[in-house]
Amino acid sequence: AALIAEDKNGVNKEKKESLSVVTSSKKEEQPTKPIKKHDLVACTWASSYYETRSGFSSHDDGQYRLQQWIEFHLLSGFDHVYIYDNSYAFLNDTEKNAARSTLKDVTDLYSPNQVTHVPWPAKICNNNRGEGDNKGERSSQYAAESSCRLRFGAHTKWIASFDMDEYLIPMGNFTNMKDVLSSVEEKKKKENGGDGYEPKVLIFTSYPAKPRLDFLQDPNLTDFTCGSKKCFQPIVPNNVTYLQTYNCDNEKPPRQETKPAEKQIYQSDFVLLHFVHYSAITVNSALGPDETRQAGMNYMRRAHHKHDYKFDEENEAMMLHSRAISGRQTFNWNNSCKLPNTGACTVGIPLPSG
Repeated sequence: AALIAEDKNGVNKEKKESLSVVTSSKKEEQPTKPIKKHDLVACTWASSYYETRSGFSSHDDGQYRLQQWIEFHLLSGFDHVYIYDNSYAFLNDTEKNAARSTLKDVTDLYSPNQVTHVPWPAKICNNNRGEGDNKGERSSQYAAESSCRLRFGAHTKWIASFDMDEYLIPMGNFTNMKDVLSSVEEKKKKENGGDGYEPKVLIFTSYPAKPRLDFLQDPNLTDFTCGSKKCFQPIVPNNVTYLQTYNCDNEKPPRQETKPAEKQIYQSDFVLLHFVHYSAITVNSALGPDETRQAGMNYMRRAHHKHDYKFDEENEAMMLHSRAISGRQTFNWNNSCKLPNTGACTVGIPLPSG
């Protein structure tokens, strides 16, 4: 009987030890929230050469623009930028091996810890011109944006997709976009007696800026006739940047006149599908009626964007859109840019200080 008891005790001891090991193993296997490598990254779809959708002009300043865009956003707090290089869609096999024909010679100037170059040879299927019912489909760009979120979104808290003629600028007392994001999060959480919401989609309004005439190359050097009126080629000299030049708005911030072409910085874990200007599918909008109620929220057929936040353009951040204008768009500039009727003027002449 004593021997049997010892055996049983031994078996029980072994079972307890085995159970302890299994329990410990299960604890270790519990999913943990992944540590994000970055706080804020940017994605852009770009090319060394491009044509405007209107067909007015073509531009080969992609390399020059991209380097300025990268420099600015790394200086203003972005941890990493991903460049989807669509130059490859327009090159033959020989040219694909020449860095000067793509954007790779620009991205190679930076550490791989800061800039990632992604060759993106996908062609645009449809890019209709003009102001018709169909504004144009830029399938290559849409696919690049989705790719960037799917491939790199898991490694960052915040992500933004925008063009290389768009600059996200800290305003007020801020010089770093990550500080702006932290400030907005803290402010919104403190609202309603500390029961505020966490902002997860941060919105920039948009309106194309005008190029400042005093920063452009002398119009007399490139003037030509448009019908019976004067035009000139709006060339940005090498000694100034696009951000300096395209820095003239019709009004001071906060701007009231904007275009329906906003851009966003969003949390990659919250936004499941982002489409150019909008967070198309979020964790909340993907829930069904029962799932929504179980999560303690009211279900509505139309998505409620509770976590959206629009930046204060004076004190937090704004977007400057430095979209290039063509020579034809300077039509009759020498007359249309004179006071008091300057509504048709497409170049910027700053008002005197004060």
